[in-house]
Amino acid sequence: EAYLESELDVAEGVKLPGRVAYTLTDARFASAFTSADPIFGDVAEDDLVPYVPPHQLSASVGLEHAKVGGNVAGTFVAAMREVAGQDDPARSDRTDASFVVDASVYAQPFSFWKVYVVARNLFDNTYIASHRPFGARPGAPLWVQVGTKLTY
Repeated sequence: EAYLESELDVAEGVKLPGRVAYTLTDARFASAFTSADPIFGDVAEDDLVPYVPPHQLSASVGLEHAKVGGNVAGTFVAAMREVAGQDDPARSDRTDASFVVDASVYAQPFSFWKVYVVARNLFDNTYIASHRPFGARPGAPLWVQVGTKLTY
């Protein structure tokens, strides 16, 4: 796993925060066993553990000031097995790889009041997040949240 984070001062009161994180995972069973759970079934030693993506990468960059700011983030998750095993899984036994971009902006007109907008899956990418328990399920679609925060 690797993680890098930094925050640069780009002007008086203006910051440029950024971060990058990468995770490489090779999760395998250390011994064989049989399970009634269909996700596992008959597990052999060295079978890959289901629902553990081998690669994950995320990065974000923002521009922040005391009164306004924004942030953009991207997250990649590799396709992952949905059943234990070692060979290439059938299409119905793995998720899709996904890349999702999120963004947010805020304004703080007064010290006690902040207004914000958050958009998740900004480009409305479609992908299969799981096939269990009852068939293919998509990842979350584009959604936008508008809110306000008051501090007393």
